Parts: sequence; C-alpha cells; structure tokens
Amino acid sequence: MKIKNFIVGMAVIAACTFTLSGCGGAKSSESEKMTQQAKSVSSMITELPEEYSAEADDAIIAARTAYDALSDEEKDTVDDSALSVLEQAKNQEDADAINKEINEITVKNGNYYDLNTSKKSVSGVMDEIANLSPEVDKLINYDSLLKKIDDISSEYTDTILDADNDINAMNDIMTKLNSINNSYSSASKYGYACDIYNDVSKLSTNLSSIKNKLLAPANDLKDTCLYGEDFDITLAVLDIVKEIPENSTEHYDPYLNDTEFVDDCLKWQQIVQEKIEENKAESSSEPETD
Repeated sequence: MKIKNFIVGMAVIAACTFTLSGCGGAKSSESEKMTQQAKSVSSMITELPEEYSAEADDAIIAARTAYDALSDEEKDTVDDSALSVLEQAKNQEDADAINKEINEITVKNGNYYDLNTSKKSVSGVMDEIANLSPEVDKLINYDSLLKKIDDISSEYTDTILDADNDINAMNDIMTKLNSINNSYSSASKYGYACDIYNDVSKLSTNLSSIKNKLLAPANDLKDTCLYGEDFDITLAVLDIVKEIPENSTEHYDPYLNDTEFVDDCLKWQQIVQEKIEENKAESSSEPETD
C-alpha cells in the first residue's frame, strides 16, 4: 500500500512538473516576444536625434505610432530616457501649432469687424496657452504674440480717434450746410461750401463709402455757390444731404461703445509680458552647458 501511494504521488508530482513547465515555457515565450517588440521600439526611439527637428518628423511619427501600439506591460519596459525624445518632440509640435496660429493673426487697418476677427483669434490663442505645460509654454513665441496684441490695440485706439474726428466733421458739415441756406452773401456761401469740401476730403477711410459719395456733390456745391443762383444752391445743398446716410454716426457705435475690446487687450498685454519675463528669468537661471 505504501509503495502504491508513493508511485501515485510521484505521478502527480511529475504531472504537475510537466504542466508547470509547459505553462512556464509558454509564458516565457510570450514575455520574450513582448520584450522583443519593446526592444524594437526602444531602438527606433534611441535612433532619433537628441534634439527635436522638423526633418525628423517622419521618424518621430513612426516611433510614436510603434510605441502607442505596445501593450501597457510592454510600454513599462521602454526606458524613460528614450521616451524623453518623444516627449520633447510632442511638446515642440504642440508649440509649433500654437505659434502657427499666432503667425496667422492679421491686423487690418481701420475696420472694426476685421479688428474684432483678429481679437477673436488672439482670444483663442490666449485660451490655449492658459493650460499649457511649462515645457510647451517656454516654446511659445510670446514676443510675436505681444506684437500682434499691441498692433490690434494700437489700431483700435487710432480708429476710435478717427471715429471721433469723423463724427465731428459730419456735424460740422451739417452745420455749414444750414449756414449756406441762411447766408445772404454769395462770398459767405462759397466760403462754407469750400469748408464743406475740405471737411469731406479729410474724412478718414473708415467712412470711405460716405466720403466717396460726398466728394462729387461737395465739389458741385462749391462751384454752384461761386456761379449759381440761390435756387441752384439750394438744390446743391439737398444733393449733399441726400448723400449723407442717416446712420453715418452709427457706423462708429461698435468702436465707441466696445470698451471690452480695450480692456481685453490690456489684460492680454499684461499676461503675455509676464510670461516673457518669466521665460527670460528661467533661461538666465539655467546653468550653461558646453
């Protein structure tokens, strides 16, 4: 009985040993396969240049694609120092995308709607940089962004001044038109007509459509006041009135009422200036390398 039990026990042990050996062998083979895949990816990554360059984009994309295809267990076997090259490339790509947006911001002269489009583009960039990692943040071209914001702010300020001058000029034109009707002297009427023509000529490009419509009748009014009869002068005055849109001053409402435009630009200027100073301070504190 003891011999029988011994034989049975040995058989069980042998079976277990065979089973474990078989399972272990399969696991070892699978582990080896995973390691080879990870080694292949590690090799692709280590062959990349140490510093990111656009010329290496294709190789970087291939290495990143291969790495992303690994299982979590395989990714754990890839050395962290090798992955830093991919991380650096990803940071530069993210920064390049934002820098491209900055470069594409255009600032057009004297048109509120175009300026507002530019402002919206800046607003989008400001939202993006608010959540950047420090590594990407220091790669952003903040000098260029600050220049764009400065240009928009300056152009908007100039346009407000132009709007103010144009509104005053339009009011003067209306006053002088009325003065012509009330003047008895031909010389006085001609003087007012000349002033009106000069006022029209000085209107800014913001009222170019109104300015272009008024130049011809203003010139006719000047000639009529010099050579025409009172009835002709009255008709010439009416011709100018007809060419002045009722909403000529309303054209400037967006400029004169949009205080948020200026406030946003001032806020963004401060944020970007602070980032420039921070990056300069960080750069100057870094130890020099040979």
